[in-house]
Amino acid sequence: MKIYGLYFFLLSVSFSSVIIKGTITNLKGDFIPDANISFQNYTLGTVSDMSGNFFLEIEEKDECALVVSHIGYEIFEKKIDCSINQSLNINLIDRTLNANEIVITGDRKETFIKDTPVLTHVVTSRDLENSAFSSVKDVLEMSLPNFQTSMSTHANFTNSNIKVQGLSDKNILFLIDGARVSGEFSGMLDFDMLDISNVERIEIVDGGMSSLYGSSAIGGVVNIISKKPIKPFTYKISYLYDSPIGISKNLNFGYKNNILSYVFNLLENSTDGYDLTMNDQVYDGQGGTYFKTLEKNDNISFKHNLGLKFKNRYFLNLKYKNYKKDIYVYEDYETPIDGGFEYYTAFQFEMPKVEDDRFGLSFKIKNKESLLTIDYNKEKYIKSNFYFNYTNVSNDLFTYNFYNISEDLIPRDFVSAVHENESINFQYNFKLEKHNLTIGAELTEDAYSSFNIYKSTGDRFDAGYIQEECDYPTNYTLTDCEEASIFGSKNDSKLYYRKALYLSDTFSLINDNVVTFSIRNVKSDYFEDKTVFSFGYMLKNHQPYDIRFNYSKGFRTPSIKELFYNFEGHIPMIVGNPDLLPSENDYFSLSVDKRIYNNSYSFEFFYNDVQNLIKDFNDTEAGLIQYINIPNVILSGFNCHYERQMNNKNKIKFLFNYTDSYSQNSELLSMISKYSLRLNYLYTLIDDQLFLSTNVKYSDKKRASNNVWLEAYTIADILFVFSLDTFDLKIGRKNIFNYKDDRRLLVGQDGYTATDYLSTYDPGRRYVFQVSFKY
Repeated sequence: MKIYGLYFFLLSVSFSSVIIKGTITNLKGDFIPDANISFQNYTLGTVSDMSGNFFLEIEEKDECALVVSHIGYEIFEKKIDCSINQSLNINLIDRTLNANEIVITGDRKETFIKDTPVLTHVVTSRDLENSAFSSVKDVLEMSLPNFQTSMSTHANFTNSNIKVQGLSDKNILFLIDGARVSGEFSGMLDFDMLDISNVERIEIVDGGMSSLYGSSAIGGVVNIISKKPIKPFTYKISYLYDSPIGISKNLNFGYKNNILSYVFNLLENSTDGYDLTMNDQVYDGQGGTYFKTLEKNDNISFKHNLGLKFKNRYFLNLKYKNYKKDIYVYEDYETPIDGGFEYYTAFQFEMPKVEDDRFGLSFKIKNKESLLTIDYNKEKYIKSNFYFNYTNVSNDLFTYNFYNISEDLIPRDFVSAVHENESINFQYNFKLEKHNLTIGAELTEDAYSSFNIYKSTGDRFDAGYIQEECDYPTNYTLTDCEEASIFGSKNDSKLYYRKALYLSDTFSLINDNVVTFSIRNVKSDYFEDKTVFSFGYMLKNHQPYDIRFNYSKGFRTPSIKELFYNFEGHIPMIVGNPDLLPSENDYFSLSVDKRIYNNSYSFEFFYNDVQNLIKDFNDTEAGLIQYINIPNVILSGFNCHYERQMNNKNKIKFLFNYTDSYSQNSELLSMISKYSLRLNYLYTLIDDQLFLSTNVKYSDKKRASNNVWLEAYTIADILFVFSLDTFDLKIGRKNIFNYKDDRRLLVGQDGYTATDYLSTYDPGRRYVFQVSFKY
């Protein structure tokens, strides 16, 4: 009888419980790991594994309520029959306006975007998927209030300048996965280094961030965060056609298991360039040099990212990226043939090229209430000149040109400058009662080396010793150097060390209001110790509205080039200023922010008082360019952002800004539009498969110089996005109204283009398409 009783008991137990299992995916069928699964009125719960699967044994009931939740998705709730075993397939819906999205830039640690003490704008991977942007610059221009672009011609090719709230990119800190980007070309950031082929999101913080990130952050921080694999195996192959802006080819591969993750990303961009002007040929004594609006160039980059995880506590990450860019400039030549001349176009004798190597190592130890991070980053940016005919031929014009078209060309590559940046950062985040504290120490070394490039006909070995500097007589055409060092035509290297300690504290007050305070002390070569700080207060007792007030004291120390430039080979000569003072600023902002699932907006007032702003000054009387300090620049205005999800299908995004500026030096206020507007509308034609995306940007008139104003303009794009599990296709039309600035047709008395300034440098109406295969 006892045996039968035990058998009956076991039988009754087995019939009093049921098995609930299933798989969790998003609407595209992608597996969702780490989703929380629970039942109302049950204490049991579980999470999904890497393949989105879950398994749970619960007590038998007639009916129960299943709840599935995950950051980034709508909460799933459903009543099911809990009297029988169940096998479920659950699809979660993206929360595109999720207040629980995690950001890291504004507080230098993981924080819910709704709780970050400074207003943070986020461009998500979904935003990128529903667009055909070809560069980070394009993304920011369409997605960020008060972001404006301009162009300039320098060093025989055009490059992009940006302004955020009126300040140039020299005052904006760009990060890739939290590591500073310091590479430059001709004194400005090379935006082609910042690719969007494998971006999870871009976080943008306006205003001063020097207390957390140090120099160069007085105008804000842009942090480009790469995608990490969430599945065992992924790949993506894509091709983007946006000629004449460029053609992009991308290959991405990802792998992940419980311990190891690896991402490889290869990106190749190329363009034949374009010219908006009637005739911008410049004669230099040997031939006509063509300066295009965008020169022909090719660039290629490959990136490796290896991650290791041990016991969910120790994390090691290794990163390496190599980037190369070649720029092609053309000239007109003539050569004597049969008593006459033959005219042809060929490469300019000297053409620029660059290479950037980045290496990063990060080690983290994570505990329940603390995180220790050690970051090491090294970047080496190499500038070279390429000579497609570096020979020992005569300097005679006809002979020189004859050899340009001969089959006996001897190409040579010479490094002209190397910019290196090396840093190590120790950071400890921990909680102490109601305080979230960050303590850090950072060591940074900048080095800039510049070298002479001697002519093949020059005598560098005079009287048995090596010539140490270029010889620049009165007649520059007779110099024995093709290119001279920027340090007084001498091979030289300059070093710049900085050490910093920083502390940040974020804590809650009554009604969950948040206070944050940061302070940084900096010791650096050439300058006195500097202490900067920031303060923020966020009111959270008016939900769903968050009200933020922020103040920051920031700084930017001069770069090595700004301090020590002595570029005799440049016309006009460029001269540095060792007496430059660091730029400093006082930044104030007041913002109101609302974030709910289908409705989000922010309104922000800002006031930025910049002292000793570093600016290059063109002294036409002295015939040189010199860096100086401008005593006072004041920038103020407001930014407005609105985003709404309609019927879980269609989304509209609206950005508007107003910027007012004041300075005794009116040249500083050039290329700033008072008003700008961005509008994006995404219309769903077929659920999760076919979308129509429309972008419109408007920029008010702006002053290019004291006597030149550029007109207001509007550019609109339209794009169809077709998406399947393994295939994406985008087809559209950019600049559908074919707007091009009429100033490009202005011609001066000498027969050449009268201006280098245009309201926009967009090449006009064109087709764009992108095709991607993915797994």
